[in-house]
Amino acid sequence: MKRQYLSIIISLIMLTLISCEGGSEGKKNSSAAPTELAFWAKTYGGTGQDYAYSIQQTSDGGYIVAGMGDTFDFDKDLWVLKLNSDGTVAWQKAYRGDDISASFIQQTSDGGYIVLGVIFNDATRKKYFLVLKLNSDGTVAWQQKAYGETGYEYANSIQQTSDGGYIMAGIGIDFDRIDSDFLVLKLNSDGRIAWQKTYGGTKSDSASSIQQTSDEGYIVVGGSNVANEDVLVLKLNSDGTVVWQKTYGGTKSDSASSIQQ
Repeated sequence: MKRQYLSIIISLIMLTLISCEGGSEGKKNSSAAPTELAFWAKTYGGTGQDYAYSIQQTSDGGYIVAGMGDTFDFDKDLWVLKLNSDGTVAWQKAYRGDDISASFIQQTSDGGYIVLGVIFNDATRKKYFLVLKLNSDGTVAWQQKAYGETGYEYANSIQQTSDGGYIMAGIGIDFDRIDSDFLVLKLNSDGRIAWQKTYGGTKSDSASSIQQTSDEGYIVVGGSNVANEDVLVLKLNSDGTVVWQKTYGGTKSDSASSIQQ
């Protein structure tokens, strides 16, 4: 059996080499020069500790990267890099505040970017979400923060919606009740909160992914800890009301981190 697998792998490699070198009907063409593929690998950062948590290809063929860097200052800054298609840096910016980090970045329909981050407040020892809307050159168009009084709000997922706004989902934790809920926020295109809702029961629930659906509603997935942790899926209308909700799993812990129509 091992020999059969090895033969298959070698055959695939040979087919790939023949395909790269050119030819007719799978035959090698000795007169054609091998196709040179453009690969590159680069490092970014300075003397401090720098981390990247999200990357996406942009409409110009380059890339946008977001994470955290402490190269620029003694504090941990939210760090965004715009790369050209060859990996060279078009621009990079650090956004300073408390201890902040970016978890997700996505190009928006206007050529700018939406960044989802987290703020860690050293004084209260709590986490809050941060949303940055950037212009195409990295300058800040607007920012939205959440500061909870009895707990913290942490967002795991954000997506631009068909109306130009944004839908985001995560965790809302109330330390007085010692539990958490699904937290879903709908933002307008200027970052103002259109509505926000929490979902869940008397135990800990957390949302990990949200997507807009073809009917202009939303689908949310995460975990629900009732007796043991199960996968919880919510189908919402455009105003956040629940169409249906279901849990999936067995007698042990189950979790889901992504959902898409």
